[in-house]
Amino acid sequence: MTQNNNLFICFTPLQILIARKIIEQDRCDNVSFIVFYYLKTKKFDHYINLLRKDYPVKDFQIKSTTKLQRFADLLSWKKYLQEHDFHVDSIYLASIDNPFVLISLSNIQFNKLYTFDDGLANLNYKGVYYIYRENSFQKLMKILLGIRWDIKKIKNNLLSHYTIYPDQRNISNRIMNLFLQRVVSSDSKLPKLKVFVGQPLGPIDKYFSVYYLNEVLRKLDVDYYIPHPREEYNLYKTKYLDSDLIIEDLYLELSKKYNVVFYTFFSTALINIKMMDSNCTMYFVYDDYLMNKYSELYAIFKRANIKGHLLHS
Repeated sequence: MTQNNNLFICFTPLQILIARKIIEQDRCDNVSFIVFYYLKTKKFDHYINLLRKDYPVKDFQIKSTTKLQRFADLLSWKKYLQEHDFHVDSIYLASIDNPFVLISLSNIQFNKLYTFDDGLANLNYKGVYYIYRENSFQKLMKILLGIRWDIKKIKNNLLSHYTIYPDQRNISNRIMNLFLQRVVSSDSKLPKLKVFVGQPLGPIDKYFSVYYLNEVLRKLDVDYYIPHPREEYNLYKTKYLDSDLIIEDLYLELSKKYNVVFYTFFSTALINIKMMDSNCTMYFVYDDYLMNKYSELYAIFKRANIKGHLLHS
């Protein structure tokens, strides 16, 4: 039997960062982590290695790329949980739609359930956290794997939701505000540093080609580009800012030396930084095509009081 008071289930370094803030704020004891990951990166290694110094961690790589492989991965994880007979008092999680979360809830004995922010998904009111649909394969997989939980059941049973987005609608009305580290606004005399925060958008929309991205960065005249770990672009005309830190932590370091100006298409990291430093200058970047197609995403940034920067032809 594996027994801990508080079990946190995470998928990303940001989720780990938020989990640690919950532990600090609520003074949680006897804590353990389950960390799922799809791609092993320097950032992931950095944060999970730091985590292992303080807490027991079980990590599980999700290698599947097809539906059949995903089923096999889920079956393997279910077997692991059953063999180790987990009993905990409280579970904390963010990715409420992920099947690895749902199968974990179905195979771990627990008393209390808490959730915390996953990022953009919590603020996208037309996304899967708010408009939930199961296809026939998902329904079949749940039956075969004995998954008894879904988004609706999580929302109905959670005791509190921890959010870093105060004053924003979220998946529950039972809200506990959580604050990332506050940043004292930079000295206006510090040099300006223009940074573009990237995302793996190419596979989603062919509009985000290497040529288009290079043109955007040229027009903005940015100093550095921060790539997302899953990006496969080679933006040869741009300097990359390589760091083991996620952007929220990186900003804490950069703000000591620079007045940072951020640009992005839709990276939630900018909203998170806005929560840390309301005076930080940042822009979401768009043109007519992007605004027409992704108006719902841009509306999230407008609600966070982030200004838009129109790209001219």
